[in-house]
Amino acid sequence: MWGAVVGDHVLDPVFLEGAVNGDRYRELLQTEVRNFLDDLPLEFRATLTFQQDGHPAHRSRATLNLIRELFGRRWIGLGSDLHEWPPRSPDLSIMDFFVWGYVKAKLSEYGRAANVEELKQNIQRAFATITPAMLGAARRSFFKRVAMCLEQDGGHFEQLL
Repeated sequence: MWGAVVGDHVLDPVFLEGAVNGDRYRELLQTEVRNFLDDLPLEFRATLTFQQDGHPAHRSRATLNLIRELFGRRWIGLGSDLHEWPPRSPDLSIMDFFVWGYVKAKLSEYGRAANVEELKQNIQRAFATITPAMLGAARRSFFKRVAMCLEQDGGHFEQLL
């Protein structure tokens, strides 16, 4: 599953069938992400920074070339020219410290899904409950988290929250 936060909106999750590998991830980038970028106003797209984790599917030469084609230097991750996101780094992105945990909590509230299709529907339902106000609060928390990370010389700080 892939998800993203852009401004005051969380994008609908994208489900990848089967094991995630470089080919499937590039297909996601070439279709879903490219279509999303094409729909953005140019002034917003120019300020967008893409961030990804260090999953092996994200690091192949072909994948990194595609990411550079889509985002230029405006991306963060292993192999980035802008900033390499270190492995086992603190959770600073809104997706990591807010969205995934929130969705997991909502799924727990909904109860066990009877099958994969129901699970996907519940995930979509959970994403749909994320409001701009919630994302605003997460953004404010982001700046606090960055400050705490800096105070810890780039180390983990979650235990201090």
